[in-house]
Amino acid sequence: MSNLQADSAIESGKPLKEVVPMFPSKVAAYQYFANSMSKRFSFADTYCAKCGMPCKTPPLTFTWRANLHTTKTVLVSFLFTALAIFAHHLYSRWVVVEFATQHRLCPACQRDHRKRVFMVAILQKALFAVLILILFLTVPAVIFTFMAMFAAPEGTWLFLASSVIGLALLALVVWGFEGCRRFLIPHSLRQVGRFPFVLYRISETSKQEFGGKPSAH
Repeated sequence: MSNLQADSAIESGKPLKEVVPMFPSKVAAYQYFANSMSKRFSFADTYCAKCGMPCKTPPLTFTWRANLHTTKTVLVSFLFTALAIFAHHLYSRWVVVEFATQHRLCPACQRDHRKRVFMVAILQKALFAVLILILFLTVPAVIFTFMAMFAAPEGTWLFLASSVIGLALLALVVWGFEGCRRFLIPHSLRQVGRFPFVLYRISETSKQEFGGKPSAH
């Protein structure tokens, strides 16, 4: 069923978070967007999606994916993690919304995409390592800030400053992950790859992947 208000918002390029209130749930909003994009780009044009030059290479399938957390998935993940932690495991569950569009990439841009995938994979691993380190340092600092207010007021400002710096670094790492996500998406397709959708995979007609999006975080 068509939603004219949502269609107008999507067409104007608004962030998807502004489209969500037009639907009964976040998942419904993202599924509507996915259907809209897959229909709009069900056939590839004659130009390269990255450089914009005329392109005669066979159309490629761009697969887009978003892992969405809802109230239900958060609760289920929390309950199962509480049980699984005793067995030294972690559990996480989310709703996956996925769709595909058709585009062309010239040989040079295909090679460039492979390089970008490799670079992003390395950068994301580095960012994830930094994220874990910052969490280990920031969480105790936040906890000790509240404790210092009552036990050692003279140390409050020190822990508070550490907490603020840690939170700022966390925000910087999150920005880095978002930069990685956008780095893999050709500029002409940013309207398709809106947050939280990532360019998960690019495949040929035979569905054999030549370069895809590594796991984000």
